[in-house]
Amino acid sequence: MVQEELVAWDLPSSIVSRIFRSLSRRQVARAACVCSSWKRTASITKATAFLSRAVSKKEQQNRLGGSGKKKGKLTSKPSCENLELIGEVFKKERALKPKQEKAAPLDVNENLELIGDSGKEKPAQPKPEKAKNPDVKRIAVFKDTEFRQIHCMVRWKADLVVVAGVVVPFDGFLEVWSLADRIVIKQLVGDLFGESCMAVRDNTLVCSGARGTLKVWDLASGARKMTLRGHNRPVNAVIDLGSFWATGSDDSTIRIWDTENTCCKAMAHANYAVTSLAANSDNTVIVSGSDHKQMQVWCAESMVCFYTLDVPDGVLSMASGCNMLLTGSRKGLQMWDFTQDVPAIFRKAGGGMEHITHVCVEGKTVVTASPQSVKVWDVDQCKRVRKVEFMGGVAGALLWGKVMMVGTILANAPLMFCDLI
Repeated sequence: MVQEELVAWDLPSSIVSRIFRSLSRRQVARAACVCSSWKRTASITKATAFLSRAVSKKEQQNRLGGSGKKKGKLTSKPSCENLELIGEVFKKERALKPKQEKAAPLDVNENLELIGDSGKEKPAQPKPEKAKNPDVKRIAVFKDTEFRQIHCMVRWKADLVVVAGVVVPFDGFLEVWSLADRIVIKQLVGDLFGESCMAVRDNTLVCSGARGTLKVWDLASGARKMTLRGHNRPVNAVIDLGSFWATGSDDSTIRIWDTENTCCKAMAHANYAVTSLAANSDNTVIVSGSDHKQMQVWCAESMVCFYTLDVPDGVLSMASGCNMLLTGSRKGLQMWDFTQDVPAIFRKAGGGMEHITHVCVEGKTVVTASPQSVKVWDVDQCKRVRKVEFMGGVAGALLWGKVMMVGTILANAPLMFCDLI
């Protein structure tokens, strides 16, 4: 196609000469032999002198008139016969060149290695790969045609989980999953966008996120009851206080909501942006955490802060259960005694330098999630019993018997079900 266009465009002889000079002798001979347009183009340019180098001196002399002419010199304007000769020479060289036979496939029995000086040989065996997750028997990944990211999940019933996230790039979703069947049994339809925190009481779900609005849902019917507004920044935490709900936001406020009367009952200003909330067993004391190395203890009825605790590593996540307060920081998991009004730290469970972004209490078991791993802890012994590593992007995890449900922000693997050993 390119050779035909050279003639059609009527290129200057200087440009054609440059084209020929950029080619090797074999490439020039092949082009002149195959395409007649190249012959015509070369015959009217000075590039023919360059083409003739592919012919041996002896054949040039015989072709151009015998011994009467000087050897190794060409006429100033050679004819197209020189080009034909070049093609013939190229064909002869190609015919005389031995064909390379394809290498036979290697026999697996030839892959041997020597053992010492005994001369005995044995097949080389591949080294067994080290298991990355020794505590996991199988990991099933849920994939969908849509690119999804899981932001949070909360347990509704024994084997039912509410999952919230976003369909990349904008639309949010709320789904109810069955852990036993590993399928979606219900979808909540409404104005959803990036819900990042949830709490459940009976059949009532309260969720919030980036917009700062509080949405109340009836999980039995799948209908949205109401929308409450008050925060002007994203909401990071929602907890159940029995008769009321508490929320913490980036606007450094904590609000107590009465969903029966659809109003905000009380509000308190924290020292810093609130990243997490937790309450004691009788819902009389609220603890708020921030990433600014501080925790504040509040009276749930009057919303007055009566104690401030210094946390050197900051607080990224929080949960309460078994008369304990568990906080996740930038350097692992901390366990606090929550039998009194003021929590007292009694154990640092460790975790290296991992950022604990999610804490969930499942009876006597605690599940923590960091961006690249999920760990299961024994509360009585205060030690880690299982660890499951991932490539990254872990947003949360829940435990159901020996099945772990992990939500990630990875669009190609938003949900994973791990069968623990």
